[in-house]
Formats: sequence, C-alpha cells, structure tokens
Amino acid sequence: MNPGGVIVDRNTHPNRVYVYDGANSRILGYLSLGVCANNPDTKCTTHSDCSGSSCNFTTNKHADIVLGQPSGWDYSGCNQDGNMENYPIRKPASASSQCSIPSVQNSPLEGGSFASMSVDSNSSLYVTDFHNNRVLKYIDPFTTDTIADDVWGQVDFSGNKCNFTDGDLATGPIPPPTDQSLCMGRNGSYQESFVAGVDVDQQGNIWVADSSNHRVLRFPAGSKTADLVLGQPNFTSRNRGSSPNQMNEPAVVRVDGQNGWVYVADEYNDRISIFQPPFTNGMNYSSTFGSQLRTPAGIEFDPNGEGIWVADHGNNMLELWSPDGSSVKKVLFKDTYQPNGQCGSVNQTVCINPQNGQCWDNMCDSRGSIGLDSDGNVFVSSSIFNQDVHRYEAPIPTPVSGQIYSANHRLFYPPDGHNLRSSKSPFSPRGMVIANNQFILSDGFKIVFWDDLSSLTNGKPADGYAGVNSFEDVDPWTLGRIAADNQNHLWVLRKGTVDVYQLPLSIGAQPLKRAISFETPLPILGGGTMSWNYDGNDFIGIDVDPSGNFLWLAQPDKNRVLRIQNPFTTPVIDVVLGQTSPTGTDCNRIAGNNTGGDPSGQAADTICMAGAVKIDRLGNVWVADNTLEYHGNKRILKFNASKFTNLTTALFAPDADLVSPRVGAYEMAFDSSNRMAVGYSGIVESNSFSGIYLNPSTTLLTSKEPDIRLNDFFSHGYSSLFDSNNNLYIADLNRGRVLVYFDPLKNYPPSPTPSPSPIPSSSPTLTPTPFPTATPKPTATPTRTPTPSPAPKTTTFKVSTSTDDVNQDGDTLSSSLKTIWLGTGSTTTASYTGLRFQNISIPKGAKILSAKFEVYSPTSPWISMSFTIRGDNIGNSPIFTNTNKPSQRALTQSKVNHSSNSKWTANTWYSFGDISPIIQEIVNKSDWNSGNNLSLILKGTGAKFGRKFVTSFDGSASLAPKLTINYK
Repeated sequence: MNPGGVIVDRNTHPNRVYVYDGANSRILGYLSLGVCANNPDTKCTTHSDCSGSSCNFTTNKHADIVLGQPSGWDYSGCNQDGNMENYPIRKPASASSQCSIPSVQNSPLEGGSFASMSVDSNSSLYVTDFHNNRVLKYIDPFTTDTIADDVWGQVDFSGNKCNFTDGDLATGPIPPPTDQSLCMGRNGSYQESFVAGVDVDQQGNIWVADSSNHRVLRFPAGSKTADLVLGQPNFTSRNRGSSPNQMNEPAVVRVDGQNGWVYVADEYNDRISIFQPPFTNGMNYSSTFGSQLRTPAGIEFDPNGEGIWVADHGNNMLELWSPDGSSVKKVLFKDTYQPNGQCGSVNQTVCINPQNGQCWDNMCDSRGSIGLDSDGNVFVSSSIFNQDVHRYEAPIPTPVSGQIYSANHRLFYPPDGHNLRSSKSPFSPRGMVIANNQFILSDGFKIVFWDDLSSLTNGKPADGYAGVNSFEDVDPWTLGRIAADNQNHLWVLRKGTVDVYQLPLSIGAQPLKRAISFETPLPILGGGTMSWNYDGNDFIGIDVDPSGNFLWLAQPDKNRVLRIQNPFTTPVIDVVLGQTSPTGTDCNRIAGNNTGGDPSGQAADTICMAGAVKIDRLGNVWVADNTLEYHGNKRILKFNASKFTNLTTALFAPDADLVSPRVGAYEMAFDSSNRMAVGYSGIVESNSFSGIYLNPSTTLLTSKEPDIRLNDFFSHGYSSLFDSNNNLYIADLNRGRVLVYFDPLKNYPPSPTPSPSPIPSSSPTLTPTPFPTATPKPTATPTRTPTPSPAPKTTTFKVSTSTDDVNQDGDTLSSSLKTIWLGTGSTTTASYTGLRFQNISIPKGAKILSAKFEVYSPTSPWISMSFTIRGDNIGNSPIFTNTNKPSQRALTQSKVNHSSNSKWTANTWYSFGDISPIIQEIVNKSDWNSGNNLSLILKGTGAKFGRKFVTSFDGSASLAPKLTINYK
C-alpha cells in the first residue's frame, strides 16, 4: 500500500478513521482502532473511549470497510482493472470504483496520489478521486454502503477524463476546463503535485483544490456547476502563476467554520494563501499564512483551537502554527523547527516515547489530509518507502533541541514495508524455477514454493519457505533471481554470494553450500584470478546449464557477464563477456563511464549494466544488456553456443552474434521450440506488455517488436519462465504477483526444432556431491490440463478495389495507381496514405492479440520516411472520395509512429510494428459489426518527398497492401 492522507470522523465515538491508499485505488475505513484495556468488548480509537482505562491498539488491524475495491484482498487496479485489459482505452469509472494511480503506472511503490479528504457533520465522506478527475461523496459509509452517492467533476459515475475530453494516454496540452469539470491527474502522464483536496463548509458548499487546472472551485450546495473560481480569472482558464490571483498546483483547501476564511495550500508557490469574504472570481488572496514553507501539502484546523497543522512537505516536517500564522508551536518528524529542506534533524537526538526500543519519529514524505481525533492525537500518513500511518499521542510536547518525539502506534505495523508478508502475498518477485514438481519463487526476502503444479489455483497460499524461519520472516540480504540444474541443485543469488539449495525444497530448508562469495577471489582458466572487491554491488542475472557444469552470472555494476565452470566443486572463470581483462569494469570499456544512463561506445563485444542472462534450448546465451529502469545499452545480445566450446584459456569480450535494436528487456524465457518470451521496462518502452518472439534469432536482427504481445499485462515482467508443458509464468516485480498463461503459443508455429545443447569437450563432467538424506519427490512434471479458452484466430485481409489504396498530397487525391507511396509527398503538412480493408469478419469487442499491415516493395529504395498510423474512427469506414479524403477523417486516439532510414530489398514484404491498439479501438466502437470495413490513415511526418513506393491493388491484386489480425 501507499497511504496518501488520513482523516478522522469525530462525529462518532469511537472516532472513525479513513486512510487514502494511493497505490491501490481505495480507501480503508476503520470503525475503531482497538479495545479498552479494562473491557475487551468495548471498542475504542482514543483513550477517552475507555472510562477509567486506556485503549489498547490492535496490531495490524484489518479495515472494516473498503471503498473503491470489491474487497481488501486481491484487488488494487484503477477502476478495478489491474492489467490495463483494454489498452490504451482506460476502463470507465463507476460508483464502486476509484483510480488513485494511473493504469499504466510502472511502480505502485513509487506512484500513487494523495488526497485531502473531508467529513461533514453527518459523517459523510468526501474524497478527490485523483485519476478519475472527480470528487466522490459517500453518505455515512459505515452505516449505508461502500458505493459513492454523488459525484462532481464528471457528468456521471462512468466519466474519468480530465476536463471531460482528455485522451486516455494524452501527452499534448490539457484541454480547457469548464465550470463543471475537474483535472487532477492524466492517465499515463507525470503530475507534479499528485495531491488534490476537497472540503465542505457549514453551508454545504463543496470546495475543490483542482490541482492540474491551478484553481480552487466552489460548488454551491446541491449544484454540480461551480459559482466561484480562485486562481483563475474565469472558468475556462488554467494558467499557472505566482501572482496573488494565481496558483500553481494547489493541493489542499480548508474553510474555517468560524469566519468563513478559505485556506489554500498552493503547493508549488510554497505558500498557504488566505481568501477572505466577500469572494469574487479571480480575486487576489487577502494574506498568506506562515513562512518559509516548501511545497505545503496538508492543512488541518486543530479541534481545540490551538492553531493550524501544516504538512510542510518540502521541509519534511509536520508543524502546528499559531492561529495567526506568526509562530510554530509544535513540530513532528524533527526535534525543532528546521525549515532547511532536509529529511531528519540536524542535531543528534534523544527519542521521547520510544516503543519497545524503537523510535518512530521521522516520516519525511507526508502529504494529504491530517487526522486529528477527539483527544487531539495526530494521525499522519507517509508514502514512498515508508508506507504507514503514524499516531502521535497528545499532548504533543513543546520542541526541545536534541529531543525528538516518537509515534506510539502504527496502523500497518508489523511488518515494515508496503506489502504484507504471508504465504499468500508475494512481496517482490525476482526469479522463478520449476523443478521436482515444485514452483519456486525468489520473493526478494525469502524463497517460497508451491508443491504439485497441477494443484495451482488463483491466490493459492505457498506450501513452504526456505532460508528463513516463517513466511513473515525476512532474509537479512535481498535475494535475486534463481536457476536450477538437473542435479537437484537450486542456485540462488544473494547479496555477496551465490548459495545452493538441494531440491526438492522442504519447509525451512537452508543452503546446502555457499558456492561463490565476494570475499573469495576465483581462479581464471589459463592463469590469474578475479577479485570481487565486494562494495554492495551484486549479481542480478543467473542461469545454469542442465548438467550443472556451467554457471552464468550477470553483474551490472561491473558491466560484465561471467561463466564459471564446475561451480559446485572447483569454480573457475572461463568466459567474460563485455570486458577484455579481469580488472575491466567500465561501461562499454570507456574509462570512468559507469553511470549506465545512455552510454556511448556500444559495440558487439561491449556490455553496459547487463541485468539478465539466459541459456536457450540450443545452448546459446542471451543477455539483456540493461538493468532495472533505464540503465544500460538497452539491447538484447545473443552469443552462439559454439563460441564457448573447447576452451583452454579464458575467453574475454567475444562479439555477440546478434545485437538487437534498442529495447529495454528483462529476463528471457524459451519454450520447447525455442520461442522467446520477455518482459520490458515501462520506463524505456512506451508499451511494456510482455512480448513473445516466435523466431528471436531472426526477428531481433532487425526489429525489437515481438510477434505477440500479452495485452493484458501492462506491468513489470521482471522474470519469465516456461515449464515443460509450455505454460508461461511471468513474475511482476512491482505488483507482488505471478501470472500464469496456459500454453499461450499452442496455435502458433514453432521455431526451428532445437538440437541438443553442445557440451564443451574440454570441461570435466560434474560428479554430484552426495545429498543429505531425504526422500525426493517425483522428477516428472504431470501434464497440466489447460483451462478451456477461446482459441486465437488469425485472418488476413487485402485491399480489394482501386479506391481503397489512395494517396493525398495537399488537396489532390490519387487512386487507380500502379504504386502508392508511404511517407511525405510535396506537402509536408498534408501528405496521406489511405488503406481501406473490406468485410472485416471480426466480432464486436473481440480481443485483438496482434495486428500488422504489410506492403510489397517492387524496388530497392533507400530514402528515409516517417509517418503516423491511425485508424478511421468510425465503425464502418466509407470509401475514399474527393469529398471524403483521408485528411477529412476523424482519427483514433491510438496511433503508431514509424520512422526509418534503411534500404529496402526489391520484391519483399515489409510491416511496421504491432498496430493492435488501433484495431482494438475500432472493434470496440458501438457501431462496429463483423463484416464492416475499416481504414488505416498514414500521415507523413518527415521531410519533403521522404517516401517509399509500394505495389497497389491496380499494380497487382495479389501484392496489394494486406492486414493480418490475430484475435480471440
């Protein structure tokens, strides 16, 4: 989870507590937080709930209600779509859903939004539903239901767009607002503040900090049309600014019930602005509150009139200011008031109120609403690597230099961290192995395993753990990927070591042997040694050949990949990829180039930040020449198996036999036909759906685009694995899950039949070490019966008439030509190619797995061309005419950009990547029916006459442009 605001309903006793979970698109609600010490049957939130006694807080208490998701388990997606199933079209909102994090967010741990929530005198909850760009009202949700009862910012509960019209993955300017619209977050676009706020005044008016429109709106009670705007001169402007009548990402609005003053946390103007009635549109603020603030992102009035609490986010403090804003009375997160932008105190501090020897004093990152209960206790949320809500008990002491005050309760502790650790909840999946009828997962802090593959079901708890003492326990060092050989050995990457476990695993199993340690240099074949000089940099990629004779390790921070022969008995380094010497460690062997950003000097024999290494079914070695996020060369390398046979001395820096185009890939997996599956970095790739290459050794020579995308898994596919039945497993690093696809390639042609992997003749055969006494489980994996699902279908359609492949250059439309061109003609602003395909026999709403259009080149042109591919945004596309040209068509939001400068080969078919999002958008339209016609519109974006000519229908009906769609 990633808490982004907490609010306390003081209308009831015990007080109710709401927590905004910005990473999981939900709000957690608590009727109480514990039970009275003198009466366990009496629930409490404050000590005053327990007459003559105190409240004993429940450890890691389950929420009593969940708003925005069907339950508190297993659901976390934006609008309850955890996989971006209809990419790029976002799932509509509903009264039962929320979207606090974009559907395409790569890392929930580093994402999510914040909310300044509000509760009215009738215990109704108001919340800014950030990425649905709306405000929701829940009428007393503990006594009614968890479905929203009212909405502002959208015309109905299904709306989710910024200012009503913004595209799902729009990157251009935000559309103008209105007096009814809101814009807080855009799907897939970075937001600066990530904070929005709502408040309700005593007259029932709704006030909204409309952050991305840089304004505050007032909606009169009972109305969905604002009657007041602050920060803008009118309801259709959204310019940011720093003048007294402007705002820059306002995060919070609070209305003082005593005098009607409006306080606005104008986050990126580093100020809290006060507006005093009478109010007028676009008025200047009356004054500012406090001083030396940095990106303030929370405001709350102290219920006892002591002043105003401010979440001074940029200064990493929570401060209680005097009512007039002239002085700071109380400070949390530091010992004294220190507006220096630092996290933590300058002084050495003594902890006041430690809990069992621990000091819960510093949260640093705190934004969103601040919870204050009836006793004056303070609840504050923190996200981004400190995912919890802390309760600071009143009275909060006066700041004293060198003394820091600890919270006395944490709502989600134990354990520390963003995710519960249990038999059912993977923490951060890193690597997978299937061996001895066990599915084994390296989960970051421990090894967990499931027995009997045939019994796997959704959400099934793991059967055991290894290397630790319980499912809740953690290894003191982070675990990485894993690999297995046919000698019943499991190889585990651990910071500083490679440990070996015996298979099958049993509960609580400990390593059989430490095979490699950074503390011990290894000999090099032919002479010399390699010293590890362990400095916190660890191996990330690992694989082992079936015999266990050769272990491959990818070491990103040393910019190399190593092969170690006889790793279990007498390890010797015999191959070093990427470096020419045992001491070489520079990225691409350029001295001092170790940042791994976007390095120069790439060559077939260099490596930069290699993150994964994998042996395919033919014994070839594949390397992902990049690591997490954006580091490295961003390419895939293949080294043929023949390079590594008959070695008598170590082999340094051989050339890769295949160097892919730029692609941010993670760990590869190969099925029985040597077809490759791989996940991608969403930071490098705009489309991070995992991909499958049917013949990677051919495809990756010229294109990074896979043949198939798993278009229901827009996430961080950090590790991939095929089992013996060609079922595909993908480990989602950031969402704590493993997805299984039953034989996803059963309807696709295999790659060339694999031959047995060559065995180096100069390497000794491994003599297995005797194992501890154990009864091994059967080594054969039982055949799994896949769950029946519709079989994918592949259909090809060709342009079938003269008027269905046309060019438009300026106002001139040309058809009935022997060839047509792709790219730009004489008019750089109005060059189009229109391709219409008739009688598309695909049902409405079918799931498009892949789609490509192909053209036939009759010559060998060598000229650059650039164009954008979109679809005619209509359910049945008409023919092209002089009154209905390509330039006059409404186009799909989905698009594919193409740019190339390569020589074509005569008499060859060419395609331009996967256009399935375009086709999906069309077949999802309400007026689409099977048998309708669709058109692709290519708009030239390059230089004048930057184009290539291809065969048209009139040139040859059999060589006319064609469209191939795979769907189910």
